Amino acid sequence: MPGGGGGFLMEFDAVRELARSLPGIVESTSRGVWSLKFRGKLLACPAIRLDQRAELIAADPDVYYITDHYLKYPSVLVRPCVICLVWR
Repeated sequence: MPGGGGGFLMEFDAVRELARSLPGIVESTSRGVWSLKFRGKLLACPAIRLDQRAELIAADPDVYYITDHYLKYPSVLVRPCVICLVWR
């Protein structure tokens, strides 16, 4: 994970602060894990189980995806064009 040790959580806290300054972003939970959501859609969370990732991608592949690099990491990617469109 980025930064090693506690660095990941510190980086996520920076993301959290930035996101909270944007209109429409709310802090929430997703399957018991703290998360950020926009209009009810998962935008970010500190970690995600691999089965949760598969569910998100299957439910909305136009929004969520993964690359080979991240296959072993508890993460899912969000297409930047989708993020830009929702704030317009």
